[in-house]
Amino acid sequence: MRLLVLTLPLWIIVGYTPALAQEPEPELAKIELFGGYAYLRADAEHGRANLNGWTISVEGNLNRSIALVADFDGTYRSGQNSHSALFGPKFTVRTGRFAPFVHALAGVVREAEEGHSNFGFGLGLGGGVDYDLSSRLSLRLAQLDYEYSRVDDLNHNNFRFATGVVIKFERK
Repeated sequence: MRLLVLTLPLWIIVGYTPALAQEPEPELAKIELFGGYAYLRADAEHGRANLNGWTISVEGNLNRSIALVADFDGTYRSGQNSHSALFGPKFTVRTGRFAPFVHALAGVVREAEEGHSNFGFGLGLGGGVDYDLSSRLSLRLAQLDYEYSRVDDLNHNNFRFATGVVIKFERK
């Protein structure tokens, strides 16, 4: 009887452990395509400016946590526009339907204001959260980025917000 009382907690834990096992993780998409709306709070010749536009990124997932990203955007307002092509790693934590991520991207930017267009170095640091609607479709609830650019010997410190849809292709 004493042995039964002492080993009962062990039997309960052993018997209960399979019930705690999680569902198998869904297959990972090899390629993810994001497209959506972009808002840029940018340095301008006469203070700060609000620009609206688009953003597209293509991600190649190396594993469940690491992807390589190519990110393109264009934002506009009267007399001013900005385009960027940034590339780099993305780190994601996939937890159920939510997938928070961070990324560090670098590349080239093109800024045009009052008819003058210049190219320079661009850096994007930020992250966001995706919400899986299905195995093939997610919503990017929010993506927030600090964007630094060095154009024509001027430093620009900009902030970008993006939201949109992620389409997933080819399962691993």
